[in-house]
Amino acid sequence: MITLEKSQHSLQLKLQKDTLTAKEVTEGIRECFINCQMAFMQQRRPQISTAEVGRIANELVREVYHEEGVTVETATPTMLRHVINILDQRFEFMQDPEIRDIHMGVMDMLLGKLESNTAATA
Repeated sequence: MITLEKSQHSLQLKLQKDTLTAKEVTEGIRECFINCQMAFMQQRRPQISTAEVGRIANELVREVYHEEGVTVETATPTMLRHVINILDQRFEFMQDPEIRDIHMGVMDMLLGKLESNTAATA
């Protein structure tokens, strides 16, 4: 089961690293979307359990990765930016300026850590 605390902790650990692998970034993107949607729904519809919100958000992220043919093995910064743009249009939390700003900052950090890793290994 996805919990807000576990997802937040995992994402925080990733953000502390200097560089990330494609797998870590794809996981971090998923975790950020789940965290932001959970936070948004706690404000707007607290009667819905965070576990249910997390499950639905996780399914949506996985669906978009699948639809776009993005896997850990094929993920590039450009492909991941494209997936993020699609997901941004599908998640309700983007209506909240504060959550949206935090989300965008995390996305930039995650992709920057992948780009740094890609440049270092090239």
